[in-house]
Amino acid sequence: MVCLLPPDCVFCAHFHEDVQWEEGGSLDDMPSCDAYDEIPWEIFSGDVDHRHPADNDRGLRFALDPAKAEDFKEVEELRHELGAIGADAEADP
Repeated sequence: MVCLLPPDCVFCAHFHEDVQWEEGGSLDDMPSCDAYDEIPWEIFSGDVDHRHPADNDRGLRFALDPAKAEDFKEVEELRHELGAIGADAEADP
């Protein structure tokens, strides 16, 4: 069984709501944010915790978008229930 949960990036205040990507982009069409013109797969996939410095991130880190805080909390609870690896629910904004 596969359970797809959204990446932390979509809950970040720096994330760009890229309509083209949301409407059917592929892995070749990585979304962007204030830190990256194309978010590196390692960050988008959650392999790299972007609450900490990462290469070429323009000094920006994950910052929880207050408007998405409830959704982020729900996803984090699901991750913990499923045993998935993800950022703590108490992410630093």
